[in-house]
Amino acid sequence: MRAASPIVLVCFLGGCITWHAQSAPPGDVIADQRPARILVTPDTGASTKLERPTIRGDSLIGWDPRTRRYVGLPMSQVKTIGVARHDPVGTMSLDPDGLHL
Repeated sequence: MRAASPIVLVCFLGGCITWHAQSAPPGDVIADQRPARILVTPDTGASTKLERPTIRGDSLIGWDPRTRRYVGLPMSQVKTIGVARHDPVGTMSLDPDGLHL
């Protein structure tokens, strides 16, 4: 096996995302942080990833990449949200000997 080229390594560095649970109310998090992606957990318990989240009236609206459409959820049903953050250190730590192809 040979070591990966720097270009391949850079591509992998952007791929590791961690979700950070937020303690503030979901509406405040979206208004203040304007996250690009969130992980929503409604009171039913089935988490959903949403891109470009926004609050409209009493609903959370966002693009669901899995279904490829916009979805809405009443804020009264939102239990928690997590904000997506890139974690290049987490990606690098997957293999301490380096990335090999």
